[in-house]
Amino acid sequence: MKQLKVGLDDALRAQLEAAAERSGTSLADEIRRRLEWTLDLEPFVLAPLDEATRELTKTVAIMAADIELETGSTWHRHAGSHMALRQAILANLTRQQPEGPTTFGARPHQSEPSGVPEDIGMWSEYRAWSTRDLTRQARQQYRTLAEQTWRDITKLHTTAGEKDKTKKGKGHDK
Repeated sequence: MKQLKVGLDDALRAQLEAAAERSGTSLADEIRRRLEWTLDLEPFVLAPLDEATRELTKTVAIMAADIELETGSTWHRHAGSHMALRQAILANLTRQQPEGPTTFGARPHQSEPSGVPEDIGMWSEYRAWSTRDLTRQARQQYRTLAEQTWRDITKLHTTAGEKDKTKKGKGHDK
């Protein structure tokens, strides 16, 4: 293992030292663990996270820790803690909801038929869950295939609709 010199300001170093003490590890192990965690996310995210999404991720982690402290149980081990975190996430998203219409225009990366935000969310969660163990490249291939499949289905429906119109125009509408 190679060593790397990195300059840290005093406040950041103090935070890392305190975190290392809480977790019972060395400062080097704490820094390594935190770097690995951020790099572990990269293969699963298809596009760089914007600041608001990074802040949401941080807020969800803070709420999960707060709920564990409040209830004595983690969200993934107790139904009540799970409900509390779910409500906290919904409340946070509601607080941040932008104003304006909820309909979408053209969706160049459309991969499923619905334009209803709730349906799109359900499909997104399903894709995230079902591809959680794939590499970034495999997730991108999966997404590309889903988009192409949707385009092919749309094209087939359009072609079939045009053929029906032609038949009706020639008196084949029996």
